[in-house]
Amino acid sequence: MAMRIVVADDHQLVLDGVKTVLARLDPDAEVFEAQDFHQLLNVVEQQQELSLIILDFHMPGMDGLQGLAEVQAMAPMTPAVILSASEDGAIIKETLKEGAAGYIFKSSGSDEMLSALNMILEGETYLPTTLDMDEAKEKPSTQFGRVEFDDGLGAAALNHLPVGVVIVDANSKVVFMNRHGAEIIDQADGIEVGPTGICRAWKTDDTHKLKTLVSETANDTRQANEGGGISIERPSLARALSIVVAPLKPEEAGGKNSLAAIFITDPEKQQIPTRETISRMYDLTDAEARVVHALVSGKRLETAAEEFGVSMNTVRSHLKQAFRKTETNRQPELVKLVLTGSAVLA
Repeated sequence: MAMRIVVADDHQLVLDGVKTVLARLDPDAEVFEAQDFHQLLNVVEQQQELSLIILDFHMPGMDGLQGLAEVQAMAPMTPAVILSASEDGAIIKETLKEGAAGYIFKSSGSDEMLSALNMILEGETYLPTTLDMDEAKEKPSTQFGRVEFDDGLGAAALNHLPVGVVIVDANSKVVFMNRHGAEIIDQADGIEVGPTGICRAWKTDDTHKLKTLVSETANDTRQANEGGGISIERPSLARALSIVVAPLKPEEAGGKNSLAAIFITDPEKQQIPTRETISRMYDLTDAEARVVHALVSGKRLETAAEEFGVSMNTVRSHLKQAFRKTETNRQPELVKLVLTGSAVLA
């Protein structure tokens, strides 16, 4: 589907130049023009499913950050990009804090602008290459390209979970990851964190779905939105990552508003508890736990009997005792209990 883009600037020469770049970005893009802030608001109000808003920070009627906030309130799911002749680091920092998806100098070349717009459409935040990152924004603390683990008892507990936990703000900027989440992110196989700390997917469509779900979940002040789930495809062609997004209430997030938790499960790396853990957790004998461990590892009873050097009757007898002790009746029920229970935490 062709993109729908709004360009707002009070100079026709600038509008024509930006439209030339947009033609390279998407030859079929539908571009709407506005030459002052009032016209911009009318266009945003009338048009649906906009892909991008590019606006001059100092055009007539534009009250700086207040104007940017007003545009974003009208189109919260559309990235807004500032186009400006000003190279003031303080202004750039404030626009990013207000939620701008990027800041492009009017002096930029067409190739740089095209690269910036592509980055923004992929879910990243763009900053001019000549700008010192420290001047423009508060970077997340990083180590080897990822957000460091937070300290505290809560973070320590999250590090034991067998799923990836990534906590983000309403703009999908990462504020915390548990250990398993960082391992998944570091693989960059379907989901990753860009250089400006934004959590994004491999495919643009998946990035849009993820950011939409995060924004709707984190921004729901009534806390009626319970989040939801999506699948994210992977360049390795491995099975898709399972993603669940859940809201975090201020009392659950140290008083911070507009946060959401992204839970990531990699179906290729199912956490299987050890035989010893299974034995302790469900009060099984070593022989019984060995049979259960074989089942949760995907083996058939016949294969287990052959590997253990015992008869099928013996294996079935151990399985029967495991059923009794775990209060289950069938193999799938037993396997589900073990793989979704507390044993995986160990």
